Amino acid sequence: MLAAAARDEEHRRIIEQLELRSYIGVPLMYEEKPFGVITLVMAESKRRYGAEDLKMARSLADRASTAVEHARLFRAAERARHDAMRANRAKDEFLAMLGHELRNPLAPIRTALDLMRHRPGEDHRREYGV
Repeated sequence: MLAAAARDEEHRRIIEQLELRSYIGVPLMYEEKPFGVITLVMAESKRRYGAEDLKMARSLADRASTAVEHARLFRAAERARHDAMRANRAKDEFLAMLGHELRNPLAPIRTALDLMRHRPGEDHRREYGV
């Protein structure tokens, strides 16, 4: 099985030099889809994994999957909190600007009219009409 997994002759030789004796590979799952694998390999001791080792590896994979999911959820919550804070800040800035403008709604209009008066030679009848 290991020889079949080798990419080429050099890779096969390296695998054989490791003298692997036993292997367990347990998938890490998220929403019933694998996203990684926990791999346990036995070599030098020549011990072979058994049913209890497989049970332990599955338990470890379940816990690791849960930890990864919690980290993803935490990151998503942090992003959402950051986005909400940014939106709240934008709202506060808008309301402050709006409050300032509503205190004296004619000031921007007067300023625009004064600026038009200072540009001689241009026809501003339409602007004055507005």
